[in-house]
Amino acid sequence: MKGTFLEIFIDYVQQTYGEETALLARLNCGLKRVISTQNYPREIFSRYLQEVKRLTGSNEAHILYNFGRSFLFTPTFQKVYHAYLYQSNLKDFILALNGIHRRFSQGASEDDKSYFTIVCEDEDKIVLRFSLSMHLCLFIKGLLESAADIFDEKVHIYKHKCNKRDNETCEIVIAYK
Repeated sequence: MKGTFLEIFIDYVQQTYGEETALLARLNCGLKRVISTQNYPREIFSRYLQEVKRLTGSNEAHILYNFGRSFLFTPTFQKVYHAYLYQSNLKDFILALNGIHRRFSQGASEDDKSYFTIVCEDEDKIVLRFSLSMHLCLFIKGLLESAADIFDEKVHIYKHKCNKRDNETCEIVIAYK
C-alpha cells in the first residue's frame, strides 16, 4: 500500500478525532512518520485502524464508512488525484476505480490480485464486484456515496455480498432511485 493512502487516513483521523488521537495511534503502531511515496505493509493500516478504534471507542464499520465518505474531499486526494473526479458520471467514476487503486498500490506486492469490475448493469442498477487485499467494503460504500453526491446522482448503495473472513470478493449494488 502506498503511503499516500495511509497519509490520507491519518489526516482523516486527525480532522475527525483530533491531532492527539492521530498522533497516539501512529506512535502506538510504531509509525514515526509516513512518507507518501513509500510502500507499507497492509498490516500497518490495520494496526492503525485498530488503535483509532481503541482510542476513540468508535467501531470499525463507522470509521471505515466515514473515511470513505470524506476520502474524495481530502486535500491530498484533491491535489494529486483530482483528475479522477473529471468523469462525467458515477458509472465512469466506477470504471476508473482500477486506475485509482493502481495509483495507491503502485509498487505493492506482485501477489496483490485486487480488482474492481462491473458484473451486472441495467437501467436501474450497477453491481460492482471487487477484491481488495484488505476488508474495505464499508470504505468503498462511503466512497461511492460521495461520488454519487459529486455527480448529483440519486442512488441507494448497499452491500450485496461481503466476504470479510477471506477477503476474496465483495459485491456492492448501486441502485438508481
